[in-house]
Amino acid sequence: MTSELVDVISDLQKLDLILVGSVCLTTYDLVLSIPSELKLIWRANWTMGKVLYLACRYPTWILLIMCLILQLLTDCSLPCQISVHLQILWVFIGDPGANGNTYICYVSRICSNEMVHYHSVYGASCYLELDATNYPKGAAIGLFAGGAAWEVIIAWILFARLFTAVRQGNSHLAWIILKNGLAYFLIVTTYCTAELLLFIILPDNKLLLPSNISLVLAAITSVLSSRHILHLRAFACQYNVGGGLMTISAYPARSRSIAFANRNSLVADGIGLGDGETVEDIEEPTATISRTGIAV
Repeated sequence: MTSELVDVISDLQKLDLILVGSVCLTTYDLVLSIPSELKLIWRANWTMGKVLYLACRYPTWILLIMCLILQLLTDCSLPCQISVHLQILWVFIGDPGANGNTYICYVSRICSNEMVHYHSVYGASCYLELDATNYPKGAAIGLFAGGAAWEVIIAWILFARLFTAVRQGNSHLAWIILKNGLAYFLIVTTYCTAELLLFIILPDNKLLLPSNISLVLAAITSVLSSRHILHLRAFACQYNVGGGLMTISAYPARSRSIAFANRNSLVADGIGLGDGETVEDIEEPTATISRTGIAV
């Protein structure tokens, strides 16, 4: 067995661990998010936030599971076009910076039958001779460069939203954007930049593993982006103000009404209860959230 073949087998075994870890990470976070997801996503009306959440959460999870099945249970018996189609599907549905190049890397060429006789690692018959003529190095560099540029654009948008929230005195929303949104930007952009540098610096016969590691980026992107959306939707549905409770009712109307209630005492000066009236009979003052602020 040649040293090059040993390196490929080692990379494929590492890929198995990477895929299992990525699937476990996304599945674990999905289980933790089920209570909030049922309340804020599935039982809510169709909005852009709901569409974005579903696009960020489930395509990545399904893709990682399918990649794991293809890697562990098949020896590349499926045509490589299937993997390429999965790749294209992920590019358009998922985050462009989180696209894993794994199957394009090593399903493009089938090796000789002797390789199967020497070892029993699934997927090894998809071995790709890593050289400049076969490895899509330019496509990988363009992918991660585009992903890093896209994340920088998202970061500027988040900075603008953060500045607006701070200027309006909305510290809770500002903290959500700072903790979730900008943390997402730092992690994902750093990851995309590191992958870009690896593809530029490493020789062509050492590029299989960094391509496999990109699946971890897919899992991290899915978890962080979906959690950010959940926090924003939770903020839109419930928010503590002063000593009372302000609750946004999830009405199907375009605007969401906020009902201020204090059941323990009368709220307005000079308001008395008539005959047969109770505190519950008093119409509660309402306010409507708009893009410009809260109008009472």
